[in-house]
Amino acid sequence: MSTLSGNAGPYMVPLGRGPLRRTWQGSGLIDVDEIKPKKKKKKKKVKGGGEAQLFTHYAGVTEDSFGGEYGKKRKWIHVTKPALKDNPEIANELWDMLELSYSGMGGHKKIKSASAFEKSGYKIYAIDVDNDPKADAFQVYREHPAGLKGVALGTDGGGEAKAAVKARSVGEYKKKGSVFGEVSGAIAHILLKQNVPTVNNHADVEKVLGKKVEWVGAHPQGKYKDNPGWYKRSIGGGGGSVMKILVGHPKGAKSEALQYGGLVFVEEAANEVDFDGYFVTVNGNPMFIGAKALLMKPKKPKNFKMKKVKKTKKDGTVYYEEKEPDAWVERKTKYKFAKTASMARNYDQIGKTLEREASSGKTDQGTAEATVLLLVHETGMRIGGAHGGPGKSKRRRVEGGAKSDEVVDTFGASTLQKRHVKVSGDTTTIKYIGKSGVEHTKTVKSKTLASSMKAFLGGKDSNDSSESLFSYKDKKTGKQKAISRSQCSRRLKKFNDHYTPKDMRTVRANIVASDVISGINQRKKPAKNLKRKEKIAEAKKLVDEIGEKVAKVLGNTPDVAIGSYVNPALVEFAVKQAGLV
Repeated sequence: MSTLSGNAGPYMVPLGRGPLRRTWQGSGLIDVDEIKPKKKKKKKKVKGGGEAQLFTHYAGVTEDSFGGEYGKKRKWIHVTKPALKDNPEIANELWDMLELSYSGMGGHKKIKSASAFEKSGYKIYAIDVDNDPKADAFQVYREHPAGLKGVALGTDGGGEAKAAVKARSVGEYKKKGSVFGEVSGAIAHILLKQNVPTVNNHADVEKVLGKKVEWVGAHPQGKYKDNPGWYKRSIGGGGGSVMKILVGHPKGAKSEALQYGGLVFVEEAANEVDFDGYFVTVNGNPMFIGAKALLMKPKKPKNFKMKKVKKTKKDGTVYYEEKEPDAWVERKTKYKFAKTASMARNYDQIGKTLEREASSGKTDQGTAEATVLLLVHETGMRIGGAHGGPGKSKRRRVEGGAKSDEVVDTFGASTLQKRHVKVSGDTTTIKYIGKSGVEHTKTVKSKTLASSMKAFLGGKDSNDSSESLFSYKDKKTGKQKAISRSQCSRRLKKFNDHYTPKDMRTVRANIVASDVISGINQRKKPAKNLKRKEKIAEAKKLVDEIGEKVAKVLGNTPDVAIGSYVNPALVEFAVKQAGLV
């Protein structure tokens, strides 16, 4: 497995951070992050429409002056004790939101009135996200021997307010700094989907909480397999037992999580900002530009139109080909490589999770999904067709000097047949025909993969059958069923909702490209005293070498490998390192 490392520092812009602007002099209400004023960088507009791609805060946050009665709009504000004392209406607003948010649990166990917000040791943060002057969301923490513990949160029920709490909660619990909390229900689901770290050891949980809990361990419904730290204890004014999990980084406990790198994804947002990024490294070379902020999947603007490009055939016939506008292609490309940066930063950890699930020794659906994804992870092969069986492709056949086209069956990881695989010790060899009729041979040395493959081969090292390799017994029908691409894709979304199998293929392509560049740098010294034409020629050779090596792994052409898979920033870096610009 390839080792990836990051030199980028924090994985996202801390939510709520920005130039310090006071509007309540002496009121006791201050910014969440009290920092010295910094010169604000000019933000470049992204071409191609009005939707934003990256955001310095959560969806909808701007740095407009807060205005209104309570300070600053769309900024998390630290509500201090003097502020609550001088402005009792703030406590009433917080109380109204708390009652609404905890009504289904019989109320909050500790906070029983608006006056309780003034309790010593509480740290309160609130935000106003709409047009009225009232607070719309809040979070409450208290000092604890293990750090700063989240004890309450609430909103007015609005979508933007909920988005604000979600974004800040993810950011705070992921940051290392002894911030932690107990969560359950919907908020637990939201945080675990964003891979917030959890404490998964029984003794550590009781040590942090200072009390005994009823230990559950793995989730009873089989959810959140990477978070086996569930327990039950009484919570809420209505009594009863609630299943919870400890999240964040409490002192004296080990928190575990896969880090998602540079991105937190949101579906909607209001403002455009610059695509600001950083490198992660593979073998000491930068590989991806990743986001230091939040990313939104680009949406086509209302006035989107395909452009017509004039083309001429060899016989002189003129025709027009429709293509997407350059600005739109640029936006999609930035999104793609920022998204795969998130995956790249922890590619090995994702692989280890898949290895663990593929090593069950079973031939059930979950093991099949994990083994297919592990294959893609290790080899960069395509996932396979959507319909579940082999695809069809035409390829040119030359026999006795005569050329003819033949139709062949094509395969991917999820549609492999037993005849394609041979296992020898810890080595798995896969021979198959892929997209466009290209013949592939993949060899992987992995004890886990070999063991799982052997199980799906029926306990044999090889099997000449044309049956589907990854088939499992369907629980509903009791019959054997072939795994599908969509099932594997859904399994991958456990790591992040936006991940696709093709992202793993893109990461693998860039790992290969980075290895090639590393090898070139070791055998060649940077060019000196070359003329412009000579530099251009050498740069082309360099890019061609990268493209050829990547294409060999992916099974496509060098032009496609460079144009669609290798990060342009990596190619630019290689050319600069070679002294060709």
